[in-house]
Amino acid sequence: MRAQGSRPGFNISFKGNGLQKFLDELKAFEDDAPKILQYTQQEIGKSIRTNAIGRAGRLGHVAPKAAKSLRVGLGKTTIVRYGGPSYPYAMGAEFGSTRYKRFRPFLKQGYFVLRAFNEVSHRDGPEAVYKAFQNAIDKHFK
Repeated sequence: MRAQGSRPGFNISFKGNGLQKFLDELKAFEDDAPKILQYTQQEIGKSIRTNAIGRAGRLGHVAPKAAKSLRVGLGKTTIVRYGGPSYPYAMGAEFGSTRYKRFRPFLKQGYFVLRAFNEVSHRDGPEAVYKAFQNAIDKHFK
């Protein structure tokens, strides 16, 4: 073992049997970690979408029709898209309205998408991230 640099404890390089193989596996895992996290976030987004569609179906009115606009993206965070030009009533279905009677009364917390997001992110989010990274570790370090 030999320390490099002027500060003790930093930039330490080790030479030993089998260590290089472990370091190569660690590097491969480091390269795959962002992709694993993206797919984990996408799975959480799918759970949110499924939960929101179920809630919208129970609400009735225009909510099930608006729930068809839910889309899950792939990114560093959970991406769930909702509404758009083809669904001008989506925000009214989600939050209600004080002006238009075809929507439920205004509700700041939302009726189905935000409630599903809060439920899934607090209930399933940490567990899903843990399981995905545990699977990745098992795959790389057998």
